[in-house]
Amino acid sequence: MARLPPESSLVEIVSREVGVSASTLERWRADALAIAAGAGARRWTPAARLEAVIATAVMDAATRSSWCREQGLYPTELEAWKQAAVTGLGEPWPG
Repeated sequence: MARLPPESSLVEIVSREVGVSASTLERWRADALAIAAGAGARRWTPAARLEAVIATAVMDAATRSSWCREQGLYPTELEAWKQAAVTGLGEPWPG
């Protein structure tokens, strides 16, 4: 059985909850995956990920979520990029 993010719910459960047929949800999912895999999908270079982290740092949660949707990202991806950037800075500099 297929599952849908972000909670990885079964398609049949989501179908009942939102009132959309399972076949329609499966088609929408397949279309979204095809678009993401296509040539139009954005490739997030390290520099672009850092720019995204910086650009969204001052946003409140609702604005950041909206920005992520527009970019085709999950907020958790953005948070992972932030953590990777912080980790990449290494140990504190002696002061």
